[in-house]
Amino acid sequence: MNIEEIEFNGKLLAYIIHGTFDITGQQFAGDTEDFLQIGVMRLPGGTKLKSHYHLPQKKLITKNQEVLIVLSGKIEVLFFDIDEKTEVGSRILKGGDIIALLDGGHGFNILSETKLIEVKQGPYEGQEKDKCFL
Repeated sequence: MNIEEIEFNGKLLAYIIHGTFDITGQQFAGDTEDFLQIGVMRLPGGTKLKSHYHLPQKKLITKNQEVLIVLSGKIEVLFFDIDEKTEVGSRILKGGDIIALLDGGHGFNILSETKLIEVKQGPYEGQEKDKCFL
């Protein structure tokens, strides 16, 4: 599978699942300790996944993480070391790419008209409790 990991000073800031990934079966990206997890699958027609539901669990979330799914367009993602408040890298994402933002800071430059989906933990308690701008 084509997964790119973005690291800085021993921290995994993000991973990108490029839209060109190739897989047979099921695979999850990242670590089981991540607060958000992404599974990718390619399954043959006729496959049946066992019906199920998820049991309630109390979980302590100490870090907000988010996932962006780029449906179309092109964006530049900027990565920041939040201790030094400096940019440490960037990547270009296009339609079909998925990024999980796990640590550090980030910013975005929209390079062409872009449609994307953002997934993150809730509940949302307002910008003043959610973000610290760099």
